Amino acid sequence: MFNKTKASQLAAFFAKEEGGKINYMKLVKLMYLTERAVLLRDGYLMVADDLFFLPHGPILSNSLDMMKYAHLSEDAWTALFNSTDGYNVSLKTTQLSRDDFDRLSDSEFAVANEVWNEFKLYDQYRLEAYTHKLPEWNDPGTGRLPISIKEMACRLGFSVEAAADLENQVKTDAYIDELFAVA
Repeated sequence: MFNKTKASQLAAFFAKEEGGKINYMKLVKLMYLTERAVLLRDGYLMVADDLFFLPHGPILSNSLDMMKYAHLSEDAWTALFNSTDGYNVSLKTTQLSRDDFDRLSDSEFAVANEVWNEFKLYDQYRLEAYTHKLPEWNDPGTGRLPISIKEMACRLGFSVEAAADLENQVKTDAYIDELFAVA
């Protein structure tokens, strides 16, 4: 089940590191790379978002919608961010500390820092080109394609059995999240 609060805090981390304002295409790519790294390292989806390939690269679908349509609701995103300004999102304040990212575990926060340190100098177009070279990339043409966890893992060197186990774990986690979701 998509964790809007965790996704908002992850986005806020990257926006803070960028100086308070970040291009949303760059942001969604950084979030994808973080989600991917946690999945491959720890075996779960950090924000439990729906992953898709779009023409400009892989995305976290619910996170992107949250950025684009934040003005339609009051939630964790709007607590941290101003309304989207063109192709940019900006924080309400850059005076954020580690405590403001309390939904991110220390391990997840470390992964986000690693992703930031590796890609902070990339603009959205360079990140797009980079993600198009990832082993799991599957060109959707002008549409969108769901990203298969099993296929991604296989393309990254997991055995078919290990990739299936990873995909089953992600599905089990999502099922458990749904069972215990607050109505």
